[in-house]
Amino acid sequence: MEEFCLLACTVALLFIALIVQPVAFAKGKVEHYQITSKILADAGQPASRELSVYLPEEYDTSEAAYSVFYLLHGWTGTNRTFLGQGYPHYGELIGEIYINEIMDRLIKQQLIRPMLVVLPDVKRSTPPVIPAYRDYLVEEIIPFVDTRYRTIPRRNARAIAGHSVGGNDAVLTACSRPDMFSLVGAYTAYYGRTPTKDIFQENDMGLFSLRFWIYVGTNDQNTSIPFWNRSLVQVLEEMNLPHTYIEDDGTHWNHIKQRLEESIVFFSEYLSPPVVSVEPNGKLATIWGRMKQAQ
Repeated sequence: MEEFCLLACTVALLFIALIVQPVAFAKGKVEHYQITSKILADAGQPASRELSVYLPEEYDTSEAAYSVFYLLHGWTGTNRTFLGQGYPHYGELIGEIYINEIMDRLIKQQLIRPMLVVLPDVKRSTPPVIPAYRDYLVEEIIPFVDTRYRTIPRRNARAIAGHSVGGNDAVLTACSRPDMFSLVGAYTAYYGRTPTKDIFQENDMGLFSLRFWIYVGTNDQNTSIPFWNRSLVQVLEEMNLPHTYIEDDGTHWNHIKQRLEESIVFFSEYLSPPVVSVEPNGKLATIWGRMKQAQ
């Protein structure tokens, strides 16, 4: 009960508003929220952020709790980058990627289990990672999602991945908080420096082991990016951490949609399946039920 009260208190620190009516697509839907982050405000960063959440078609009619995939955009992007808006000045390179349509199709084809997708806005003026953004994701966004939606609030029901700088964010966030995630993905990740073992920050990877899915294109416009990603894979091999590594002749942009879809199928294999949250007699029986009672 204390844990769930803490979640509720954490979410209360955010100013939250549903600013757009749910946007209906062929199957699932996307909801958008305007959030004011105390953590980012205290760090001197722009605190007003939009957050988008994809819900599978069955969400409104089911009584299940779901796993969650956190998808991070790269530098200059926003939470709407993977909702068809792409990146300023690079839209024609990455093409239009609609994560909601990808999810609808993969679910319909039974290639993945239904899950939620959370798209935060982690844009800042310069590429280097600011620790406050990791805290923003873990301490504000995750509690918000877990209290507002029927999620399975455990690490084995959370994956995080990102493109470019977002890939760096995903890897560093998961490595610093492996108690919160079990799966990590990076698509042509921009690290800024060679990844070494210190990215794990002395966390007990035996207790909270992570599984990685890494992709890089050899024709990336930044020639350091293939080297950085190979260096990360070498670290994973030295630490005996499970990982899938894909390298092809792509650029920083042109194979992202394909690799994003492949990684989602991979994540679905390991994430917890939807869990029915109501017993036949109508009694709330899951973590979600206890969270609802604690609010």
